[in-house]
Amino acid sequence: MARYRRWQALTFVLGALGVYVGANALDPMARWVGYGVCHQWPTHSYAAGVVILPLCARCTGLYLGGWLTLSYLLVRGRERSGRWPPRLLSLGLIALIGMWVLDGVNSFVATLGGRTLYPPSNGVRLLTATWAGMALMVFFWPMFVRLLGWGTSTPILSGAGDGIALLALNVLPVVLVHWGNATVRHALGVLSAFWALGWLTLTMTAGVAAWYPAGALRSRRTRAWALASGGVLALLLVTVVGQLRTWLT
Repeated sequence: MARYRRWQALTFVLGALGVYVGANALDPMARWVGYGVCHQWPTHSYAAGVVILPLCARCTGLYLGGWLTLSYLLVRGRERSGRWPPRLLSLGLIALIGMWVLDGVNSFVATLGGRTLYPPSNGVRLLTATWAGMALMVFFWPMFVRLLGWGTSTPILSGAGDGIALLALNVLPVVLVHWGNATVRHALGVLSAFWALGWLTLTMTAGVAAWYPAGALRSRRTRAWALASGGVLALLLVTVVGQLRTWLT
């Protein structure tokens, strides 16, 4: 099992390194994904030099938080954890999601020219969304593995120490995007767009899995078909939304 986890960690590190090295080549694909999942307003987005990132600050944080959290869970051996965290920790995660929603509403009111609770900023958008992405992934993953028929009764987070460590870890992408150099910021922006497609694939896979009879997804082949179907549906959804957006604008 320890060897398996090391391979998981190595896969994620090499994937992130590949995005870092090939960010410029991958940028057009990332923008295509971004066009189907994000408004991409320049005023709500970070820039890497003269290049606007593929996703806005809020979407960038949301998907980076989800990606980093899933990486943490897999490296920690929680890939089959089918239970949510303890109640108090779950309430804290729900509060983080609430902060994200509140900041979104506050920003929307500002866009309409209304009176806001505080001045909106990309830094706050990025931070609240990153922590919300973390919380959403912690709640999503146990449901996902149970739908696929291989979830266990192990909690996804064991306690407050686990939650605090994950919270602190998710400050890293905020620091790197907000204060990092243009190359790092661009690579993280591209990574966030690809993970948007990855998370959408997982969501679509969960939807497909819900239609299978109980126990059918215990077969590795059936799970592979469900995942492949989720990937096709995710690509189709991004394509359709992007096309509709083009027609409407």
